[in-house]
Formats: sequence, structure tokens, C-alpha cells
Amino acid sequence: MTSKTLDKKINLIVEQKLNELLGDPDSFLSINKNFLRKLKLRLSKPSKLIAHSQVLKKYGLR
Repeated sequence: MTSKTLDKKINLIVEQKLNELLGDPDSFLSINKNFLRKLKLRLSKPSKLIAHSQVLKKYGLR
């Protein structure tokens, strides 16, 4: 096992133990009503993203 892999494992174990002992620090936070409204509105609309393959085809790059 490399030292980098070992460091990642140790970090993960320490983080898990801290979460177990202290709990999730965000668990008592509330969501801003305005943000929640905008999020729901955004999720209700279809995505404006275009697939990479469609862009290539549209501009004759494929």
C-alpha cells in the first residue's frame, strides 16, 4: 500500500469517526425559502443542456 493510499484511508476513517461522534454539522440548518422556491422552479423546467454529440453534429465536426 502506498503512503498516498494509506493517507486517504486514514482521512476517511477519521472523518467517519468525527461524524459519528459529533454528528452532521448541517443537520440543523434550514433552507432559505427563496432558494427553495427557485430550486423547485428550476427543477420543473426541462434541461437546456445539449449533448456533446449533438453539438459536434450541428457544427459539422463529426
